[in-house]
Amino acid sequence: MTLSSLLVSPPAGLLHPAPVDPARHTMSRERLLRYLEIKVHHLIQEQDWDSIRVVGGYNRTRGISRHEKSGKLFNTERPTAQAYGRNLLVQAFPGADYVQHYALIIATYLAMTGRPADTVTYQPPGEEECRTALDTLDLDLHGDVVIVGWGLEHLAPRSGVWTQGPGYCWQRTRHRTSGRRP
Repeated sequence: MTLSSLLVSPPAGLLHPAPVDPARHTMSRERLLRYLEIKVHHLIQEQDWDSIRVVGGYNRTRGISRHEKSGKLFNTERPTAQAYGRNLLVQAFPGADYVQHYALIIATYLAMTGRPADTVTYQPPGEEECRTALDTLDLDLHGDVVIVGWGLEHLAPRSGVWTQGPGYCWQRTRHRTSGRRP
């Protein structure tokens, strides 16, 4: 299946994210909008689209957002986007939570800026697609636990060394309980 075929003949299982109500969010409306503006791909901010489809994929060769971050250890890359006429295909790292979260970010941004959020759909990646994405990472893991998410720099030892890869980093650490490995 090609990326453009995802737009022409969408697979079964497309979902519509429900935009977050800013009045019920923990951030103020202004701070929430600012957060969304630095996350949402510039192509979405610059024009309206007939459809925006968020899928699992990791392609750093084109469609990179102008809102990429630098100078941070984590969370520096944004999903990429490719236009197919008036339709936009957005590729987020193939994790079910990542794809859903980015679709929700887009839908909430559109709703908060007075644009139709019902143009956004997402296709959760399957287990094999997620596994394939993880297998492509150059991780030297032979341990029992892998933790993925935000705030990792607070969980790992400060004296540890982070090994950086393209779009990720990892650290080997050993958790000790009563001097023994669990």
